[in-house]
Amino acid sequence: MTVYNINLGIGWASSGVEYAQAYRSTIFKNTGIKAKFVFMDMFLQDNLSDLARNMGFSDEDIIWLYSYFTDLKIAPTTYTVKDLEKEIPYDITRREINGKVVKLFCTKEDIFYAAYLRKEGEDIVHRVEKVSRGCLIRKDFYSYTKMFTEYYTPVDNKAHLYQRRFFNEDGSIAYDEIVDGKDSVFRFPDKILSSKQEFIAGGGFLSPLENSSVTANSHKHITVGYKAVCLSVYGVIHLYDIFVLLFYHGQKAYFIQLSARICRRFSAPFFSEIGTYHYLHDISPAFVSYML
Repeated sequence: MTVYNINLGIGWASSGVEYAQAYRSTIFKNTGIKAKFVFMDMFLQDNLSDLARNMGFSDEDIIWLYSYFTDLKIAPTTYTVKDLEKEIPYDITRREINGKVVKLFCTKEDIFYAAYLRKEGEDIVHRVEKVSRGCLIRKDFYSYTKMFTEYYTPVDNKAHLYQRRFFNEDGSIAYDEIVDGKDSVFRFPDKILSSKQEFIAGGGFLSPLENSSVTANSHKHITVGYKAVCLSVYGVIHLYDIFVLLFYHGQKAYFIQLSARICRRFSAPFFSEIGTYHYLHDISPAFVSYML
C-alpha cells in the first residue's frame, strides 16, 4: 500500500498541514508504510527539494506535478555561477554582486545575466534571468541540471510570460506549457492538453495509484471519473483537518490524502458528517479535476 498525500504548496514557514505531513512521513517510515507527498503548485522562488528537506521530507518521497512528466529527480541545487559563466557565449565585461543576486554583463551585446543564489554568500544558483536591451526575455531554473525555462516578451512595457519549457536530464524537451494569463495549454510530443485539469487527469499524473493496493472494504461507493481516470470513492476520513479519500479502481483500493486547503475549495453540501467520517454527495464527472 502507498499513501499519497496531496497538497498545493510548501514554504520555508509552512502551515500546520506541512508539519503534520512531515511528522506522518516519519511515522510511515518507522512502520514500513510507503508514502508519497505530492505538491501541485509551481515553485519559482525556491527549489522544492530545499523546501521539503527543511520540513524533514526525503527527496525520494516527493512528487512534483511539473517534474513528474520528465525524468528529473527531486534533488538539491548544485548549479554554480562558474557553470553559468561557462555557458555564456559572450565576453563578460563586468560583474556585480548585491546580496543574493550576481549580475554578469556583456556590454557589447547589451545583455546581462542575473543569477539568483540559493543563499547569500554561496555560489549555488537557483535561477538565472537573461535581460537583453533592458527587456527580460528568459528565466532558467536549476537543480542538478536545468529543470525548465520561462520565455518572456515585452507587452505594454512589462515582461509578459508566454511559455515554459520543461527538460529531461539530457537536455531534451519533455513538454511545453503555453501560457496565456491564468490559462495554460500543455504540449507533449504525442498530445495536447488544453488546461491544468487535463494536464493532471489526461496526462497520466494519477497513474502512480495503479501501483498501490490494499484489500477493498464493503462500503457503498460513488463512481467518479474524469476522461481516462475512473475511480470510485468510498468516503473521506476527516482527521485533524486532514482528509483522506478512499478510492476503489478495478480490484484495488487506494488512499489519497488531501490537505484541508484543497478541501476548502468544496462547498458545504459536498460533505455530510457521520461520526468521524465524511461522505461525498452530488459529485460531478469532473470531480478529480475540480479537486485539484
